[in-house]
Amino acid sequence: TNGHFLHCDYSFILGRDPKTYIPLRITEDMVLGMGGRDSDNFAKFLSLAGAAFVALRRHSSVRALMAQIRNMAFCDVPDVSMNQSPDDALATLQSRFRLDLTEEEALCFIEQLIETSITSKLWIAVDAIHSLGKRF
Repeated sequence: TNGHFLHCDYSFILGRDPKTYIPLRITEDMVLGMGGRDSDNFAKFLSLAGAAFVALRRHSSVRALMAQIRNMAFCDVPDVSMNQSPDDALATLQSRFRLDLTEEEALCFIEQLIETSITSKLWIAVDAIHSLGKRF
């Protein structure tokens, strides 16, 4: 394997999400690949995921993202100006980053989101459908 693990889906951040029922993909197999739930690697993953979420929510980060969205309003970018209005994209951005939460609440939120993803069995169905779809 090449060690790559993270995929940032900007369409999701801007409101276009084909799989609203599972917003995050962290499977039990991924956790096992880190050494299991009790491993130092998994603890480090949780710590880094929380730190990244908090950093992205910081005022300066959100302001920079919002400014970029406003600047792209007339660029015919599908997720900013063609499939929705820039204002809708901005509202979704604010919702995705849970700007209504304190930093401590945001850390609890992302950890719970990871836990929900790990225990979800929906990924089995999604992967099966995806594999089937690749055959046609």
